[in-house]
Amino acid sequence: MTRTPQNWYVVVTGDLKSSRRLKDRAEVQEELKNALRIVNRRFEEEIPAKFIVVGGG
Repeated sequence: MTRTPQNWYVVVTGDLKSSRRLKDRAEVQEELKNALRIVNRRFEEEIPAKFIVVGGG
């Protein structure tokens, strides 16, 4: 029997616990979004879907 390569996927989730209590919540969220943009650019050939922020505001 011949085995063929398979694609394996992982889901990554996170939560900024009690982020509504942060004085600079908007700034923290922007820094997170910027970090994810960097990761998405750096690994665009390796990741099948971009890292994004859902929720918050």
